[in-house]
Amino acid sequence: MQIEAEKQLEGADLTAGQFTFELTAAEGTPMPEADAEGKVIVTNDADGKVVFPAIKYTLEDMKDAVNGKKTFTYTVREVVKTSEAGYIYDDAEKTVTVTVSLVENKETDIMELVTDVNNGVVPEFKNYYVTDASAQIEAMKKLEGKPLADQQFTFVLKDSNGTVVETVKNDGNGVVKFTPITYKLADMADAVEGKKTYTYTVNEVVETAEAGYIYDETVHTVTVTVAQNADNQLTTTVNYADGEKPTITNI
Repeated sequence: MQIEAEKQLEGADLTAGQFTFELTAAEGTPMPEADAEGKVIVTNDADGKVVFPAIKYTLEDMKDAVNGKKTFTYTVREVVKTSEAGYIYDDAEKTVTVTVSLVENKETDIMELVTDVNNGVVPEFKNYYVTDASAQIEAMKKLEGKPLADQQFTFVLKDSNGTVVETVKNDGNGVVKFTPITYKLADMADAVEGKKTYTYTVNEVVETAEAGYIYDETVHTVTVTVAQNADNQLTTTVNYADGEKPTITNI
């Protein structure tokens, strides 16, 4: 008799040997042959099937059976690999019962042991692979009194600690684009109700050597909300004050 389970993975393709499972039971319960560390460990196949080695039951195991039946209880759990970034593991411990019955074979008049595993229900484990999400913060540059040139002014993006994330320049149309910021599952460790907000500031770097210009020294606050949706995937929303990208105007 073999105990089985089923592995499902959402967000990525499942591969053979990708996840590991352990079978345990109370002391004295019949078990499959264990490994060198005394553990019963297996991995899934490419179709998600998890099969533990066979368990053999003997008449000795049935000495305290009631009405010719005895139930043995096992626990199946997935071994969580903390080094596997991006995965949400199913950490539930699934109980599996095996009912062994002493039944007479009417054709041979021999008593046989017959097993029923979990009433035919195969426990399922579902993991999720969460892909990274990104958000791009932008601004607009305006210059009054003369035409705006490509790469003319410099802008800085800082995080909530005041640490510089990046400095960039405007393009010929006044568009200011910072490199997209990547958010990972690990960044959501202290999220509240599946959401976490990051705060940034955007402002122009005042070039003191640029005589004749009056700089806009306004510091604009921008937030990025990172959320896990119903499929456990990350989504991002860039939130600008007044609902529009900040405009930085020089004269």
